[in-house]
Amino acid sequence: AYHQVCSSYFISSNFIQLLWGNESLESYYYDVDMKILSLHFNLLSSFCSLAKIMIEQKIEIFYSQQFISVELLTHHSFQIQIDSIIENFIYQVPINFRQIHNYIIDMFHANQLHNLFLTNWNLHLSSPAEYYLMKTDPITYNTTNISCSCAAMSTCSRSILTRYNKTVVLPGLVIGCLPIYGLRLSTLECLYDSICLQKLSNFSNMIYNIPSFLNISMYSRFYPISSVLVGTLIDELFIEGWQHETNYSSYFSICAPSMCLYGGLTVGLKLFIWHSLRACLR
Repeated sequence: AYHQVCSSYFISSNFIQLLWGNESLESYYYDVDMKILSLHFNLLSSFCSLAKIMIEQKIEIFYSQQFISVELLTHHSFQIQIDSIIENFIYQVPINFRQIHNYIIDMFHANQLHNLFLTNWNLHLSSPAEYYLMKTDPITYNTTNISCSCAAMSTCSRSILTRYNKTVVLPGLVIGCLPIYGLRLSTLECLYDSICLQKLSNFSNMIYNIPSFLNISMYSRFYPISSVLVGTLIDELFIEGWQHETNYSSYFSICAPSMCLYGGLTVGLKLFIWHSLRACLR
């Protein structure tokens, strides 16, 4: 089973488009934060889909493997070995994904790639004396009176969202040096809170499309459920739990011996005991 956000309205194309707004030039200047937030949910949707596809592929590969034993195992031994194989599979699947994902994240930071919304580097023209060269300056975020430069850190973020002349803070939602960084540093706290969603709707003018909040009472292995980083959910492939069962009867029917033969030592011992008994009786 997957985290409930992966089957929610928040990753639907309709919700993502409502946050994005229109394509006017004005919106790319005054409404940038909402477009970035839209990208967050677009990325979240993509990661949910990627997690499901990757797990299906891993399960298909797992099913293609054979379980080989030298001799027929007892039910207890069979269960122990199968449980060990499954536990290792469950442990390895997220690790394989994290290795690839972390490599991509590190590559983004090492190459200092620019993005459309200039959230990590700012562009400006130099003076006439410098022939109007295009220069770049790293964006600096100030969080709790601490200055954080995107040139040095990939974990810089800000929680204040701006839209035209309005500002708002939505608990758990932050903007980072790149959209992927901002998403990983965010939590789903706002999505569990109807008041916060009302603020989001008012801020983005979604008056008639207020989404339903996530069910905070639903079981989750991620605790506390509302303050877990989205980055943690991504690293764990949004997996809430695995369901599996073993079938010893099927294994037994395939691997059961067609006949049983006693070894020579067993037969020899029987004859020795029998003849010894007869000698004693005489």
